[in-house]
Amino acid sequence: MAPLFTMAIFLLVLDRFSKILFYNYMSNSTFSLLGGILKLRLATNENIAFSIPFSGVILEVIIGLVLILLIIGLIKYAVDRQFGFFILVLVIFFGAASNFYDRLVWGFVVDYIDLKWFTVFNIADMMIVISGILLIYKIKTGRGQRPLAK
Repeated sequence: MAPLFTMAIFLLVLDRFSKILFYNYMSNSTFSLLGGILKLRLATNENIAFSIPFSGVILEVIIGLVLILLIIGLIKYAVDRQFGFFILVLVIFFGAASNFYDRLVWGFVVDYIDLKWFTVFNIADMMIVISGILLIYKIKTGRGQRPLAK
């Protein structure tokens, strides 16, 4: 469990570092990789995920409530010793908290990974989406439903 927890912390730190780097030092820089399919550049997003036009105080309140629900889930999974679920919810929480922090401090989310034919996103977004998919998979397949032995 410790390696997964360490990885979750590492991803959070990497996301925060990348956001600070792009926002403070690379606002006018673009790095093209893979023949321009992948670019690293600063993009600010005042809207919700995938730039869906929904923003403002209502969005911040909703995100705050979601973070509270995630904390409740973390407590439940820790008490039930369901550490697979705990780690996945923790990674979602870290990603959501990192993006929420951006909204509170800067008024927008800092994105920096630009995939051609998609949208600009960040590591926190990947943390949320990938962990969310894995969490749904675990729930649908019943994997990880049994707690670890005490």
